[in-house]
Amino acid sequence: MKKHTHFQTVLIFLIIAMFFLPGCGGDSKEPPTPVSQVDSRSQATPSSVIMVGTPSSSALSPIQVPIDTPTPKPTAKAIVPSPTSEVAEDVDPISAGDVLASLDTALAEGYAYKSDLYMNMTVSFGEFEQEVPLSMEGDVSRDGDFQGRIDVSSSDTPQLMEVRVIEGRAFILFPDTDHWFEQPAPSSGQETINPSATISAIRSNIVDVVYEGPEIMGGVPSHHVQGGLNASSIGHLVPLLTGAAGDVDAHLWVESDTGRLVRLSMEGSVEGGPEVRGPSGEELAISIEVNISAWDFGKEVTIEIPELPPSPAAMSWTSPPEMQLEKGKDYKATIKIYGGGEIILDLLEEEAPVTVNNFVFLANEGYYDGITFHRVIPGFMAQGGDPTGTGSGGPGYMFENEFHTDARHDEAGVLSMANSGVQGGKGTNGSQFFITYVETSFLDGLNSDGSPKDCSIQGTSCHSVFGRILEGMEVLESITPRDPSQGGPSDVMESVTISTE
Repeated sequence: MKKHTHFQTVLIFLIIAMFFLPGCGGDSKEPPTPVSQVDSRSQATPSSVIMVGTPSSSALSPIQVPIDTPTPKPTAKAIVPSPTSEVAEDVDPISAGDVLASLDTALAEGYAYKSDLYMNMTVSFGEFEQEVPLSMEGDVSRDGDFQGRIDVSSSDTPQLMEVRVIEGRAFILFPDTDHWFEQPAPSSGQETINPSATISAIRSNIVDVVYEGPEIMGGVPSHHVQGGLNASSIGHLVPLLTGAAGDVDAHLWVESDTGRLVRLSMEGSVEGGPEVRGPSGEELAISIEVNISAWDFGKEVTIEIPELPPSPAAMSWTSPPEMQLEKGKDYKATIKIYGGGEIILDLLEEEAPVTVNNFVFLANEGYYDGITFHRVIPGFMAQGGDPTGTGSGGPGYMFENEFHTDARHDEAGVLSMANSGVQGGKGTNGSQFFITYVETSFLDGLNSDGSPKDCSIQGTSCHSVFGRILEGMEVLESITPRDPSQGGPSDVMESVTISTE
């Protein structure tokens, strides 16, 4: 079977993202491919990605250069032990309706338990086929909250994350990070997958239920019922099944004495819906297998929201700030990284007074506190300043470019404004900025002879330099690489403070 390696990488990420990174996309203005090196005006649909919904457009940043990622080996299906069942001689048969009624009562009353969830999806079209397993194991509280770990490891790349789902809010501790992140709120109608939510969704949508018989499942006397459901009915948990055509089979084992779910399995093959397509619009065939086990009922489970980095406050203005810089004073900025070090910058108030004034205003207002470095490309630059973390956000206003022959992208550690180019003859600077890892003279708004570029030409990079690193280059270089279109952990600016001499 032919393997599309880049498509595999994207698909694996998509599976992860659809389960635990809902809302990462939205109205992102990040470009998927470079036009030159920096600064794109529109977003094209990537050639190797499953499309779920409609992509957005327009860019606000230095153009993305390619990020090399290792080609994953085909993911082997995980071997998940399945408890065996046998006839329960001492359990009297009852009707399927009575089994479901007892389960409904138990779910309504709530109960704590330990659980694992295994899901395997196989997506195929033409000669392409990719199998992506996901497993979760942890504790479920009486309220249906979950804490545990999610495993999305490939055959050669471990990927184990701690997760908590509390009243629909999802918190993740990524590998090699020392603090938790709250994931963006799911889009309308979506929920974050976990054992409790999956059980409830399948129970709510199962139809044509028949009684299979009393059985001992995993050592527990149980009633076994079987039914079917339309795969699209759980699309709110698994976006790849949104609008899917086809039914899947579901089996439930319910403890005979208490009505608590002991085991759930679901399996089937369906056609992808109209909003779920291959890289060239191909229709997808999707096979899905889900197994959930529950045990250790009645245990005490307390799940708390973890300590989180600061989050940005909602701030917006209708126009750029008035000039507030004091003549004769030298301005410096200190970016404190949450859980990390500090980056100290010399601001170029003489060469770029309007841009520095804007940055000083926003920093003094606390605008940058809690904002992430949402786009970080090693060997290029680290970009931050967007409260949405997508590359599309800003302070509510825009202002013009500002260039000076003594303020160029001529070394590492240059502080410059991100923008989406000249639009309608006007600059598009706001709050987003970037700091370079290397010399990037192609970003200058001036030619080498000092003459101005025609920044209105599409694809022409023109960025306003307004500072340079004095201390903390090693802190900048330690910032976590990140592509906002793919989500994942990001370093947070705990604070940005201004000092003068």
